[in-house]
Amino acid sequence: MIKKILNLVLIAIAGFSMQNAISQTTVTILLSQGSGQDAYLASGSPGTNYGSHGTIGGNTWTCNSILCLSRGLFQFDMSSIPAGAMISNASLQLFADLNWSSTPTTGGPNNAGFLSRVTTSWVESGVTWGTQPTITTNNQVTVPGSATTNQNYTLNVTALVQDMLTNTNNGFMLQMQDEVNYYKSLMFASSDNVNSSKVPVLTIVYTITGIKELYAKTVMNVYPNPFSNSLNVECSKEMKRVVISDMLGNTLVDEHISSKNYSLNKKLEDGMFILSVYGENNEFLTSKKVTNCN
Repeated sequence: MIKKILNLVLIAIAGFSMQNAISQTTVTILLSQGSGQDAYLASGSPGTNYGSHGTIGGNTWTCNSILCLSRGLFQFDMSSIPAGAMISNASLQLFADLNWSSTPTTGGPNNAGFLSRVTTSWVESGVTWGTQPTITTNNQVTVPGSATTNQNYTLNVTALVQDMLTNTNNGFMLQMQDEVNYYKSLMFASSDNVNSSKVPVLTIVYTITGIKELYAKTVMNVYPNPFSNSLNVECSKEMKRVVISDMLGNTLVDEHISSKNYSLNKKLEDGMFILSVYGENNEFLTSKKVTNCN
């Protein structure tokens, strides 16, 4: 009776684990002082660091009647995302910096921008326009031109975040698409902004698929099914143990083997059963429902 209860518990735990393994988790990360980093880059002051600037973003302006540009760097701390996570959705919220010294905060003719993945490391307290890191255009996100002069944005950055987690997270760079013509801007609050409720926010939905991936790697063919006291099993991985249990958790067959093939020759009562196979170190590989019809 105790063994039967334990088997039922194990089946329940396995079912919960499989369901839990493919469940989605949502995390919200704020770009705040002490968590992540950001910096304002200005071509008009190519050797000056603006790591504590209250604004990040891109614009084209004039400095003493000469074109000058700005770009924004920002990097979220994504260390809470486990290795191997699959990103199903990632959205970035940027809030117009209403304290920006020039107007418009978001505006100008055709003021669309680009959001790109940074490919080399940088340090908030040291980076300048002249030492800015490199970027890649892979999965680059287009930031649409603004409809108002103080527009907030929510951008889909799913592919960019997946790339960061697959490669290295060096953050984002925001710049104008047109860096030739004057008076365009997309300026947003940074982690150092006086209004702490306007800092950038990254929301990530991810899935951990450890058991699902194991299933995908393990292929098992069972035939005939339904069967009549004779059942054949072929597995893509070497099986070390084969277990057949009834739907109440009672173990009817428990055999240790070392093969990718297995044949059952044992009379069982009519009904449905769970056939489970295990590999090295009793690692669960996969299972399948089978039916015996005498």
